[in-house]
Amino acid sequence: MQPLEVTLFGGFALRRGADVVPPIASRVGRSLFAYLAVHQGAALPRERLVHEFWPELSEPRGRRRLSHTLWQLQDALSELPGEASYLDVGTDTLAFGASAPVTVDVLEFERGLDDLRHLRTVADLRSRDLLRLEQVVELYRGDLLDGHYEPWVRAEQERLAQRYLDALAVLVDMAKRLGAYDDALVYARRITHQDPLREDAHREVMRLSMLLGRPSEALRQYERCGEVLAEELGAAPSASTAELYERILRQGRGHAVATAEPEPFPERIPLVGRDRERAAALEVVDAALAGRGGAVLVEGDPGLGKSRLLEELADDAGWRGFAVTAARAADAGRAAPFALIRQLIAATLTPLRLEHLRHRVELVWLAEVARLVPEAARAVTEPPPGERRLRGDEGAQRMRDAAVRVLLALTDIDPLLLVADDLHGADPDSLGVLADLAARLDEHRGVLLLAYRAEEARQRPDVWQVVQDIDRRLRPARLLLAPLDVFSIGEVTRVVARGHRIEPAAAARLGQETGGNPLFV
Repeated sequence: MQPLEVTLFGGFALRRGADVVPPIASRVGRSLFAYLAVHQGAALPRERLVHEFWPELSEPRGRRRLSHTLWQLQDALSELPGEASYLDVGTDTLAFGASAPVTVDVLEFERGLDDLRHLRTVADLRSRDLLRLEQVVELYRGDLLDGHYEPWVRAEQERLAQRYLDALAVLVDMAKRLGAYDDALVYARRITHQDPLREDAHREVMRLSMLLGRPSEALRQYERCGEVLAEELGAAPSASTAELYERILRQGRGHAVATAEPEPFPERIPLVGRDRERAAALEVVDAALAGRGGAVLVEGDPGLGKSRLLEELADDAGWRGFAVTAARAADAGRAAPFALIRQLIAATLTPLRLEHLRHRVELVWLAEVARLVPEAARAVTEPPPGERRLRGDEGAQRMRDAAVRVLLALTDIDPLLLVADDLHGADPDSLGVLADLAARLDEHRGVLLLAYRAEEARQRPDVWQVVQDIDRRLRPARLLLAPLDVFSIGEVTRVVARGHRIEPAAAARLGQETGGNPLFV
């Protein structure tokens, strides 16, 4: 026997196979049927149903109204062939038959989401999980009983709409982790359609559009966001959204093509000649989105563009939704212990992340890090258990352990890119934290992006040991920056010369005289 298909998302419809079941006559009858269906198998007291549907009536009148509506339902269901019993009618209770051959889209939607709850935390995503979640989300064709305004409907509409939004957010995250940015953009747009006031969703659409090379779509999304906020709330986009808009404008200008008119002198010369290195680094970044953390080592002499490459990679990671924290190591002889790590942690500690850390890191470790990073003290809401204060090497190792725990916890909150420039100048304690972190990063959503001058790094055994340890443990992308070739030199000079190209022979001469060093070019 084909089951009765009950559709409640987007309206009310009953089908059996290819046949549409005649509609239930009254609006309250459809609402009552839907109420019983979403509570399938539960014996609901008649008193509760009277109070829910006819609160303004006395108990006797309400019961008579319930009996009349129940008769309408039974009359409609009697038209179905077969002997199936869809309603269990008791003296004091009503229930939608637990054994009735019926499917209810709302129940399938909720069961599907419950079965896939693990996808919020799983690191090694599977394509079949993504497919299953997509199928579940497709069941949501619109708000529950769209057009009905009974109190129970409104409450359930809000609850189910939130579950739908949460599922879409998981799909966005999963698609990004798998590198399916087109799919992620589709799901992010659905969030803005369901809840147009969610600025975070508008920003996600803007970032993904930019990541896919569609800056005009990103700018249009900002305009739509502004229009909705102005119309609904009389407000302008937040500072975060406006800042993202400005970044897109700046990046768009940076990629503008040459025209017949002379270009203005660039505020920032585009990165050229590093496409291979950039692509190799982004493979590590994309793998980290899927929970396979890694490292990128950038090695080169002064002037070859290490810092500029780090800036571009940090920007690329930002479009992918990474939290990015960056620091430059000072001279190790003058730096305080853990100076580099203190900078990296402090830059990540927003109030929201601090709140998350309180639930992810034991109090004793948070208190230890707070001695190094005062901002972390806001997450220490009570004194930690009394412990002996450690000194010397023992205390340094404890701080290393605490810093690693906090950094790993941060990668569980958001994908995290840790950028350390001039690693050859890092203090020994910070180097120890980076080595310990690298040993545990492969199952977290984090990337170490470390740059150093080759000769100076080799002159410091502690720095070179960390580089070798990371190389052995994580098999990182190791980028050895070479001088620019003649073609890249020509591109740099075209930009600096405001659109005018130079002859290849002139570019070759520049290469000879500068050694292809971008700074000297």
